Amino acid sequence: LKSPDEIAALFEAAGISENEPIVTYGDFFNQAGTLKSPAEIAAIFGAAGIAETDPLVIYGDSFVNGYDTFAFWVMSYLGHEEVLLLEGTRADREAAGLEFVSAPAVRAAVAYNSTPNLGLLTVESELADEQLVDPRTPAEFSAGHLDGAINVDSTTVIGIDGLASDSALAQAFSGLEKDEPVVVYSSRGGVASIVWYALFDQGFVPGIMIVG
Repeated sequence: LKSPDEIAALFEAAGISENEPIVTYGDFFNQAGTLKSPAEIAAIFGAAGIAETDPLVIYGDSFVNGYDTFAFWVMSYLGHEEVLLLEGTRADREAAGLEFVSAPAVRAAVAYNSTPNLGLLTVESELADEQLVDPRTPAEFSAGHLDGAINVDSTTVIGIDGLASDSALAQAFSGLEKDEPVVVYSSRGGVASIVWYALFDQGFVPGIMIVG
């Protein structure tokens, strides 16, 4: 976990002001609930004044909802050049002297030129020998899951202020081979992204599959 001074330094280095353009979780999806194309998502960020070369710091109030981890996955999927996910809480930001305001910043629109990392998104028809991870609760997993999947409840990879400890993550992922590809699947992108981010943090090469 970063100290308040380190948090402030990250924001300053990224050129982040106290109120930034707002891009919401729902903006990434079509009305049918499917993920928008890389070009469509890139257009959203460009309209918000964010270019692919801008350093980004993604943060939220908690990891539980998966909004910040999903945003990190989206930026990785787009091939964003420099993006960090800041763990911690709102109290940590305020302790660093960052003021929370309600009005978003207004930035001039720019062109966002993405170089998508298509390997981060998997569709069912492309599944081969990947290790499958179901991030739902044990009860949901027991009610029905993809054949061969293992259950890693997303709540088991979360600690007090961010990811769980390395030892807890090692235990959660003990049924997986690090040198084999992994796909986390769920109908909820936020839930899938929590486990995806934890796998990424631990040196796995994971992808996400959003199922209906």
